Amino acid sequence: MKKIFLSLFLCIVLCFACSACGTVNETSSGDSNSDADTTSTLLIDQESIKISFCGISPDIGVGEGIYLLVENSRAESVIVNITEVSFNDVMQAVIQPQMPLHLTSPGKQSKQPFVFSGVKDLTGKAQFKIKVMNENFEELFVSDFVEISF
Repeated sequence: MKKIFLSLFLCIVLCFACSACGTVNETSSGDSNSDADTTSTLLIDQESIKISFCGISPDIGVGEGIYLLVENSRAESVIVNITEVSFNDVMQAVIQPQMPLHLTSPGKQSKQPFVFSGVKDLTGKAQFKIKVMNENFEELFVSDFVEISF
């Protein structure tokens, strides 16, 4: 029974990771033709890393989510995750981007999806902390709570 559950879970994660491959966008931060959304909302500007909310990711079978644009001006790659997530004041499971798919290289930017498991209609608000780590999974910083209203 455990093998069936594990296999099903891995299939869902693999489907999510494969569908997210088309949404990742890494471009040079100095490129004037950057794909950064001009209507994005800056959430974090700390330690040479800018993180902005730049839209809603469509439901790919497990729930809708948000896109965060990560701009890395550091000399090392970074990993971004969100923690302590609540959606409309209810704690929420989030499907995080998979490694190394969302390792944001030095001087680059990437658009990363974070999916709220089981949420089919993003209305209301989401609150979470943003955790930034280096490529060795050493914590660089954790933000205070940020809030996004839909």
